[in-house]
Amino acid sequence: MKTIFQLVCILFTTFTSFSLLATDLQVGEQAPNFKLQATTGDYYQLSDYKDKQVIVLAWYPMANTRGCTFECKSLVEKGHLIREFNASYFMASVDPLDDNRDFAKKTGADFPMLSDP
Repeated sequence: MKTIFQLVCILFTTFTSFSLLATDLQVGEQAPNFKLQATTGDYYQLSDYKDKQVIVLAWYPMANTRGCTFECKSLVEKGHLIREFNASYFMASVDPLDDNRDFAKKTGADFPMLSDP
C-alpha cells in the first residue's frame, strides 16, 4: 500500500509540474516555435514552415498504446486527404526517439514522428 501511495504522489507531482510548464493556446494564436528530431533523424523546426498555409501537428501521449496506434494508423490511411491541401503534417510525443522509431515502423507511418522527451 505504501508503494502505491508513493507512486500516486510521484505521478501527481509529475503531472502537476507539467501542467505548470504547459501553455494553453487559444484559437488563432501562433504556436510556439520548436525544433525536434524526427524518426528519420532529421530535425524539424516550426519556423521553417512559416510560409506554408496548413500545418497539422498531432500530439499523442505515448507510443504503442491502443488509442495512439489508432490515431497514427488513421493518419497513415487518410494522409492522402491531408496532402491534397498541400499541408505538412507530423505527429509528436514525449517518447524517446527510439520508441517513436519502433512505433513508426509498427504503424507504417509515412510522415515524420517527432520526439520531445
